[in-house]
Amino acid sequence: MISAVQSFAGLPHRLYRFHNHEGVVYFNDSKSTVPQATCLAVNSITEQVPRNRIHLICGGYDKGSDLTPIIELASNIAGFYAIGATGECISQRTKSTNYETLERATKAAYENSNPGDAIVLSPGCASWDQFTNYEERGNRFEKLVQQLTMNNSCSPNS
Repeated sequence: MISAVQSFAGLPHRLYRFHNHEGVVYFNDSKSTVPQATCLAVNSITEQVPRNRIHLICGGYDKGSDLTPIIELASNIAGFYAIGATGECISQRTKSTNYETLERATKAAYENSNPGDAIVLSPGCASWDQFTNYEERGNRFEKLVQQLTMNNSCSPNS
């Protein structure tokens, strides 16, 4: 039972650890559609990865939520990548870059990461500005990561 719990990766789109490439761990938390869920995700990951090694991709459809909890995360993480309709507001308040799309943010996070880091999609916002639902957004993130890591591998076993 202990072995099963320790090896449980999680449920899809719910802080799901789906990939590890060259020492960088990737989490899909696309189900995170409110700012408080993003904070919980970052706090949960700090049990595995120090907060200053986390690259967070967040933002999306603007449903009028108070984004302050997400904004407050920006000061002590490795990278902050704002996307979607809330991207401009988030990037202005955090003095970070608005990457606008998941594709651009994922590529930037990948390029800025180092072994020991984690790249986390935990938007804290709904997906409706660019995707049909959170599953589509999460699946797209996983495909982008697979493409980036496959295209930049030195060997097929990386």
